[in-house]
Amino acid sequence: MIRMEGMIYCNLTWAQVQAKYPNDQPRYLANYCFNTAYIVSLLQFSYGFNPVERGNITFMAEVAGVNLDWTLGAMLFEASNIPEVPTPMTSLIHTPGGIVLLILSVALLVTVVGLFLFNWRRASAPDTEKKRLLLGESSY
Repeated sequence: MIRMEGMIYCNLTWAQVQAKYPNDQPRYLANYCFNTAYIVSLLQFSYGFNPVERGNITFMAEVAGVNLDWTLGAMLFEASNIPEVPTPMTSLIHTPGGIVLLILSVALLVTVVGLFLFNWRRASAPDTEKKRLLLGESSY
């Protein structure tokens, strides 16, 4: 039933939609096609409702005069209060062993870059400068 109504709605032109639902705001009308597909998928694949052996499902915006939009707000509020799960990298840095590992990694990186620059300078130096560098003589 929901799937069929959604297919009928999604096949309407925008002019037909506006004519059929003149009291609904255009911003809501634009989402109804997607919402129908989403609801059908949610009911069938997430909640396990069988579309062939369907029971009666009633969609309501209010119950006993109380608007049901609060459920989305409550879910967003609860989701924002879920504590962040630390990633392995942040957990490692906050331990003494992680700090030592970080310091050693930085020292290794500085050493490798220093050796690279030293060898590059030596390779690009003139022959006389190379001899001085190899023999350890001062150029002063």
